[in-house]
Amino acid sequence: MAESWRTPTNLLFEVRTPLGFSVRVTKARWELITTVKDPVMTGREAIVKMALRTRMKSARAEATQKYFSSTRRLGRDAGYAPWPRR
Repeated sequence: MAESWRTPTNLLFEVRTPLGFSVRVTKARWELITTVKDPVMTGREAIVKMALRTRMKSARAEATQKYFSSTRRLGRDAGYAPWPRR
């Protein structure tokens, strides 16, 4: 019988993310990841679980927030674009 994504029979791990949803990885999927897609991930299940559990802040998001904060201070409206439109 085929494995369902709702009730995986061969679950390797399940992690709840800070956004409130679960990420499930089966042994078969992890084997595909570590043999075909990204072999460097072999043996790094704990790091993947930690990354999924941790809320991460990207530098790009921080830069975007700083940009929008500065445009608000300058009194520009929300439709302002810093590059010329074609």
